[in-house]
Amino acid sequence: MSERVQILGKEKLIQNLKKWQFLKAQELERNDAETALRVARDAKRLAPVDTGRLRNAINSASTKDGWFVIADTNYATFVEFGTDRAPAQPFLNPALEQNRGAYFRRIKEIMRKRGF
Repeated sequence: MSERVQILGKEKLIQNLKKWQFLKAQELERNDAETALRVARDAKRLAPVDTGRLRNAINSASTKDGWFVIADTNYATFVEFGTDRAPAQPFLNPALEQNRGAYFRRIKEIMRKRGF
């Protein structure tokens, strides 16, 4: 026994997917870049300061896979999550959380503007 599936609105779906591909290449990429810059800025503001090395090591950058924020020191993880001898002093995760809502609101705004 065979099953048959009919896709209604296939042409509209293909049209929307093409729009989405265009969006990802431009407007959404810009949103990613701007958000990464904001997260890095906020992480620098939230990072504890002793020598200033940790704060100076926080940056955003892009790769072929997208944008990321990094604290490029050998001890940033210990500061963020703590150790058995030192309490956590989170700075990256709070910075990310502070920007999460705005990031998704901008995506919704872009999609709405494009008729999704």
